[in-house]
Amino acid sequence: MLLPGAVGQGIYMVARAWIALAPLAWLLWVVREPISWSPLAPERRREAWLGVTGISLAVLVVVFGGYALVGERLLDAEALRRSVETSGIGTPLRFAAAALAISFANSLLEEYFWRWFVFRRCAELVGELRAVPLAALLFTSHHVVTFCVLFGMQAGLAASLAVFVAGCAWSLCYLRWRSIWPGWWTHVVADLAGVAIGAHVLFF
Repeated sequence: MLLPGAVGQGIYMVARAWIALAPLAWLLWVVREPISWSPLAPERRREAWLGVTGISLAVLVVVFGGYALVGERLLDAEALRRSVETSGIGTPLRFAAAALAISFANSLLEEYFWRWFVFRRCAELVGELRAVPLAALLFTSHHVVTFCVLFGMQAGLAASLAVFVAGCAWSLCYLRWRSIWPGWWTHVVADLAGVAIGAHVLFF
């Protein structure tokens, strides 16, 4: 937002690399744990995916219902269009490519960083239950800036509150199943719903 163009994009990419690499450095050189793909215990897979199905349906109801009830009125469509054009994804094809990257790749990076790394570190400091809102608050912090720029102040704050609730839910998913994959799938569903609304506002 402060440095649009090559300089800002470069800083952004360094920050994304830091998010990806810092937890690995901590794992290997500080706590000295083996690298893991965060597997879901076989005996808990049925329970986890049943839970994920229910959570995903609830996410869809909340996202689309919230937009229908108040989001459409609060959303600053012109601010969204300006932000999308500035980012270079103002055509349907480019927007779709960005939407898929956000929904699948970026959500996986966020679950890895915010749940697998940050939530566990918060749990070490304040205990598991207090870590749920603490990690969610940290997760929400950067979304406030992004959403207020994209959607306008009112819609951005409302969306940030929704992100805090979602962050709590995803932390609880990790706490319940000790794996990032159930939370990641519900995260994908939430992001796909969000970008579907964005596509509707921009192109339909």
